[in-house]
Amino acid sequence: FLDRFDSSTESFKHYRIDAEASDQLPTPIERIGEDSSGILWLATAKGLYRFDPASGGTARYVHDPDDRDSLAANRINVAREDREGRLWIANAGGMDQLDRRTGKVIRRAPLHAEVSEFHEDEFGIFWMTGGDPQCVLASWNPRNDIVKCHSINYKLQGSSSKAFISE
Repeated sequence: FLDRFDSSTESFKHYRIDAEASDQLPTPIERIGEDSSGILWLATAKGLYRFDPASGGTARYVHDPDDRDSLAANRINVAREDREGRLWIANAGGMDQLDRRTGKVIRRAPLHAEVSEFHEDEFGIFWMTGGDPQCVLASWNPRNDIVKCHSINYKLQGSSSKAFISE
């Protein structure tokens, strides 16, 4: 469930986000993002959910191996807008730009590995962290579609180690 607290009644309203999967285990929500129009984007291991707080309505977006315009994977790590208002989805298969009107992926970052988190800097470069040990930190310039992997190595008690980057 997703719960909304009503301070005037001091009670919670429960919203079930995975009604189509009522015979299965609940879908834990990993992260919640809000876009500029007030829509909530719920990151789960079973796909991306769009939740409209005004109506209580939900929509689910998942990976479909027969549809190249679907999300790259069902395990969603975060959904967030960039500076231009485009919605980006970091997932187990990379990072996808989702068209909110059609529910289709309209662009993919050319990093074909899990993206755990991302940040767009002031120059429009996306910095992505992920699960690929050879590319724990990547930068992507969407203007020329070039991805650069950055290695961060350090010595811990005389042994070489690779950095793990998290939020």
